[in-house]
Amino acid sequence: MSQLSFVSGEAVALPPFRSAKYFPASPKPEKARALYPECLQALRDSNEARRILRASMDSKKMMMDEIRKEIAKLEQDLTLEAGTRMRLHAMNEALINALVDIDAFAEEVTHVVAESHRTSRTGLGGMIDKLKALPRRWKAFKAVQRQTIASALAPRDDGGLRE
Repeated sequence: MSQLSFVSGEAVALPPFRSAKYFPASPKPEKARALYPECLQALRDSNEARRILRASMDSKKMMMDEIRKEIAKLEQDLTLEAGTRMRLHAMNEALINALVDIDAFAEEVTHVVAESHRTSRTGLGGMIDKLKALPRRWKAFKAVQRQTIASALAPRDDGGLRE
């Protein structure tokens, strides 16, 4: 008898297979009655084997359905991860741009302060005007950066980012 293993791990013995070629196609009437119990047992064994194989196939189909569901879930997770990476990349670009602007602003402040130390009293008025403009520019810069970051954080309908 051969063994068939189910997904649960329990082994089920298949009944013996007997081919129809072992039974005469046209038995003599006196032997037909003697062959009947053997034929009936072969039919029962065949039906039992079919039931076991069907159960095994059903079990495999269920397992395949579960695997398909897991694959679909994995694909969805990967899609979300790709969108998240795109958003993170856009946020990093916004941060780099902000840092470049902050560095330029800091250089300008340093330049204005250094120039004010070198200028005479007559040029001091222009330096004071430049210093007064710096806070206004800083506030405008912060507002632009907030808007840039907010748009980078807003997801698009297709899982990407707004541009």
